[in-house]
Amino acid sequence: MVENSAEKSNNGEKAGKAVLRELIVKGKKQGFLTFDELNSVLPDEALSPERMDETLILFDELNIEVIDEQKVTPAKKAKKIEKGDLVKLRLLLILVL
Repeated sequence: MVENSAEKSNNGEKAGKAVLRELIVKGKKQGFLTFDELNSVLPDEALSPERMDETLILFDELNIEVIDEQKVTPAKKAKKIEKGDLVKLRLLLILVL
């Protein structure tokens, strides 16, 4: 079966949302994400200036700091997520995505 452009776009959107969900979960667990993490997993179309702005605004609204890799300290790496926060995170993911 040959996929048409609408199906390819829909599949790409689903994959992009799945990647975004993973980033949100990781960012909430750590309290931050690095630009390297974003660049390595986001699809190319999500790296356009407009889409990147939207993504960074979303992370800001979720209190996920996006930082340079050099600014990651051992204290930032050691942050743990609380059980109640995990429930809130799941509900948030349902609402956002």
